[in-house]
Amino acid sequence: MVLVAAARLAVARLGVRLAGVARTRRLVGRQTFRGPVEPERGAELVRMASAALPGATLCLPRAIALEALLIEADHPAELRIGIAPDQGPGQLSAHAWVELRGVAVAEDASRYTALPVFGARA
Repeated sequence: MVLVAAARLAVARLGVRLAGVARTRRLVGRQTFRGPVEPERGAELVRMASAALPGATLCLPRAIALEALLIEADHPAELRIGIAPDQGPGQLSAHAWVELRGVAVAEDASRYTALPVFGARA
């Protein structure tokens, strides 16, 4: 399963740079592996894959890979992108995460205000 997560994460990392978010979500979602994955385990697999791949993996590709794993396992996962005030005046911090029924999977995203969903996964 770590290899499946690593493959999705590698595609997500490259796709976000070259094809944008919407296309990357579709592409990563096309990789098929039907297997039972519980949400916490999926998040752990993506973290392990992220640590194994060379270079840094930002939150957006991680969230895209996790969303795809969970949807493939029939969980109603939704990608979220949010913003929060940062240290300086007028500065914002952004973060991407995955939610199930309005609850962030395996992390605390409470400091971020989720932006409206910008597109359904196709």
